[in-house]
Amino acid sequence: GEEASPSSPRPILGRAVSLVDRALDIALGATVAVAALTVLAQVILRYLFNRPIAWGDEFAVMVFAWMVFVGAAVVQRDDSHLSLDSLVRLLPPRTELVLYLVRIAAMAVVLGVLFVQGWVLAERFSGLRYPAMGISRGFLYWVLPVCVPLIAYYLLRCLIRALRQAPDGR
Repeated sequence: GEEASPSSPRPILGRAVSLVDRALDIALGATVAVAALTVLAQVILRYLFNRPIAWGDEFAVMVFAWMVFVGAAVVQRDDSHLSLDSLVRLLPPRTELVLYLVRIAAMAVVLGVLFVQGWVLAERFSGLRYPAMGISRGFLYWVLPVCVPLIAYYLLRCLIRALRQAPDGR
């Protein structure tokens, strides 16, 4: 192992990855806060004052979609998606690795479909506007082409980590 000098690409890449990680954490926190505050305001204004926010429901749905996919990227970073692995952990390490690789491959296929379909939907709905907000409906679907590559990147990192930690030393 050669050590990277401060001017080499490795520290720059590491800082860029850390910056992306931090930006996603901030974006996730912001979407959670904005979605919660929007729904809370909508409930208070609708039921206490009988004056709902005209754009509140549209906005909450859009922010919720972004929250879900930014959150999916964040949890993929540590491979911490909810899973039932009790039985898998009882299997021999090599079999457990094979099943993990099958899961990674299935996720990659699904991500590919989501990316393509998200792009198609974003383009298709870009000319339509939300009635109350007046912004493009395509913004809702751009969450897929924006977030899916981030999820795929973190999925690849998890794959590399799993292969490096494989029982046969790969």
